Amino acid sequence: MATITKSIKASGGDYTTIAAWEADLDDTGIYASGDVAIGECYNQVYNEATVTINGGGTVGLASRKLSVAVGNRHNGTAGTGARFNNNGSIFLESTIANTILEWLEVDGNETHIYTAEAIRMDNGAIISKIILHGFYTYGFRGIYAWGNLDVFDSIIYNLKVSYGALRALDLICSQYYNVNIYNSTIHNLKNDSAYSDWVFGIRGVDYNTLRVKNLIVTDMGGTSLGTKLCYFPSSPVQAVMDYNLSSDASAYGAHSLINKSSSNQYVSTVLGSEDLHLKAGADAINAGVDLGTTPVGVNIDIDGYDRDSNNVTWDMGADEVQTQTVTVDSVEGIVASEVIDVLRFVPGGASDGLKLSETISALSIIRVGTSDGLKLAETISALATIQGGASDGLKLSETISAIALAVDIVTDGSNFSDSPEGVATALGSSVDVFVLGDLSAAIRTLLMGVYDRVEIVDQSPDPITGTIFVLMQGERPFLIITAS
Repeated sequence: MATITKSIKASGGDYTTIAAWEADLDDTGIYASGDVAIGECYNQVYNEATVTINGGGTVGLASRKLSVAVGNRHNGTAGTGARFNNNGSIFLESTIANTILEWLEVDGNETHIYTAEAIRMDNGAIISKIILHGFYTYGFRGIYAWGNLDVFDSIIYNLKVSYGALRALDLICSQYYNVNIYNSTIHNLKNDSAYSDWVFGIRGVDYNTLRVKNLIVTDMGGTSLGTKLCYFPSSPVQAVMDYNLSSDASAYGAHSLINKSSSNQYVSTVLGSEDLHLKAGADAINAGVDLGTTPVGVNIDIDGYDRDSNNVTWDMGADEVQTQTVTVDSVEGIVASEVIDVLRFVPGGASDGLKLSETISALSIIRVGTSDGLKLAETISALATIQGGASDGLKLSETISAIALAVDIVTDGSNFSDSPEGVATALGSSVDVFVLGDLSAAIRTLLMGVYDRVEIVDQSPDPITGTIFVLMQGERPFLIITAS
């Protein structure tokens, strides 16, 4: 048995279209019985009519996989990898067992078209790391499948119908088929039918062969008078449904989270700029169950992060928040760019409402100050000299001036010991603030109340004396570096 990989791209590949790759799956000059066929797409737009993957049965392929080459895969948001634009019909379908789809984006382009399903799969299908969005049509199913099925680490959002029922996942299963739906995110389904047509995030059949865990499903709406549920069945007798989150009360199970606001879960739900990665403080963080490595690949999240090898507590949804635990001591020659990733999880450690003294551990991964080498956790008294610093009860997000002085790193390449000011140094208001990232009006006002000039820039200017760089994650600062 051999694994045979073929490239599919506009130029320089083995094939220019998916249809051409599929047409050769029964070519005995390429494949033999028991082979695994992989078609690799690239970071480009694919405009093809309905892609039917049925080949390989005659030659006896073990499986066929449509994937995306490493280095060309999406980052969990639309428009960043291999993109398939819908042409008004089923986009991807397979009526042959053991077909795998992964790392693809399927885009309905937010235009009103007629199509019953975006993806239709037969027995033995595996669907993972799919981003499916932007379908506006009539009665619609994002993914429609029957038989044995695994769907995991995928994102489906912005589906709308003007007539008929709407389902993001419609699963035709029975006691004879195993259906596993794990670690996926479904958001914003709307049914604007004039009749009593329903909308379900996921619809399955109440058999003990249906297993649904670690899902986030939010905002089932529209003007239709029909039933709107994140999960159906919402009170299963046999189906195994737990560790899920819903914006309504339909997430079943002792460990599930119900009536949770979507605004508290995602980085952005702004139309055209959706980012359904988990934001700092999301209810879904650390609320999932460890699924190990079964089915194969379930441990790899929508960004390619391995939950299992990193030994993390699983989140619900397709995204696993990556919390780095590297300890940065007073290493000579450390540069600012090397600590950005280390500190990116600080807002998660500074949950609103916690006392600042209770969140110091989130910042204690670095050593600050002069060559005394004391950790920040050991210099809480120094924070008291920073305005708004160590006041118990203050939200860390409200103490921007404290964060600005908590990390004092000079120009890249300089040593911590070359920065004698330490954390207790107050630069005063006569500094310039450059913000890298999104900035809400509230945070802009807060910054301008402390510093003379606040400016949003695309790239960092050259460090100059008295400059503060504020890096934003969503609407919260996650690192502020002072250059002196």
